Amino acid sequence: MTTLARILVIVLLPFFLLLSSARVVMTQAYVRWEYGRPGFPPATRMDDRERLINALTSLDFVTGAASEADFRALRVRGAPAWNEREVKHMIDVRVVIRNIFTFYPVVSLLLLASLLVLRGRRAARALQLGSLFTVVLLAALGIFAAVSFDQFFTLFHGLFFEGDTWIFSYEDTLIQLFPLPFWYDAALIIVGSTIGLALLIAAVAAWALRGSPAGRGAYRPRSI
Repeated sequence: MTTLARILVIVLLPFFLLLSSARVVMTQAYVRWEYGRPGFPPATRMDDRERLINALTSLDFVTGAASEADFRALRVRGAPAWNEREVKHMIDVRVVIRNIFTFYPVVSLLLLASLLVLRGRRAARALQLGSLFTVVLLAALGIFAAVSFDQFFTLFHGLFFEGDTWIFSYEDTLIQLFPLPFWYDAALIIVGSTIGLALLIAAVAAWALRGSPAGRGAYRPRSI
């Protein structure tokens, strides 16, 4: 039982931290920050106000906070903001996000239950190993994304979407709202946050191990 619990902690911790970090870039605050960043690519088909309204409502739609009717009602210079191909893709994105985050509570509960089974030093050691696994995994992904982001972006979308349904031109609303630098920054934030959380957990686990009786060594009475 303890062996299974240890394996679950090591394997599930990266996914838990990754999904937790992903929530940071799925917020209106992140969109506003990106749009206010110097050098962020401008939109050629809409003004700043239209761009922000469309971006925030689109985000609310894919995260389930806005309805499809609200999404389809978006306008750019009086015309529908999205073509049917874009609408279909955004519906696919909404389904993918819903499916992924359906497992988030399950992963959280399994991780918590496994730590309760282990407890004490065994739990701290499992967290250390899980953190190390997370850092190695995310560092590899981060290096790949930094060196060849286009390939990383293509492989990522190939996992969730069919064929070229996710590829759009620069004039399409989707790219006008969310150009490549938007996703590049999002990937760096997710990877960086996940690694940072993993290192923090590893440090706390190491402190707990040093502070435990076994970590300080067995008690030896002084000789008289």
